[in-house]
Amino acid sequence: MNVNDLGSSSYLKKDDVMPDKLVTINGCGMENMAMDGQPREMKMVIHFDEFEKGLACNVTNARVIAAILGADDTDDWIGRKVVLYNDKTITFQGKVTGGIRVREPKNQPKPSEPAPSTASYNEPDPNDIPF
Repeated sequence: MNVNDLGSSSYLKKDDVMPDKLVTINGCGMENMAMDGQPREMKMVIHFDEFEKGLACNVTNARVIAAILGADDTDDWIGRKVVLYNDKTITFQGKVTGGIRVREPKNQPKPSEPAPSTASYNEPDPNDIPF
C-alpha cells in the first residue's frame, strides 16, 4: 500500500502527473478551498477531460498557461492542451517537496502561429467574376 493513497483529495497531486500528462482543459472556476469551519478561501481550479480531479491553480501556473495559450481569459482555454508534470524543485515551507507545474506540449503551434490548414486548394472558377 502506498501511504500517499491514504488521504483522498478532490484535487490533483504531484503523483497524479508522474509521468507527465497531456491534458485538455474543459473548465475553470473559483472554488472554496477552506477546511470545514474556516473562512472561505477561494482559489482557481482547472478541470481536464483526462481527470476527475481538478488542479488547484496557483498564480504561477495560471500565468504560464496564459502565456502558452496566448490568452489571459480562461474562457479561451477551453479545449486547449497543456502538459502537467511534477517539478521536483518546488519547495514548501523551506523543504523541497515537488509539485505540479505546466508546460507547453511539443509540436503545438505557438499562439501567434496559425494552425496548419487542412483545407485543399481549389482552382478559381474562370466564370466567377468577383464584382
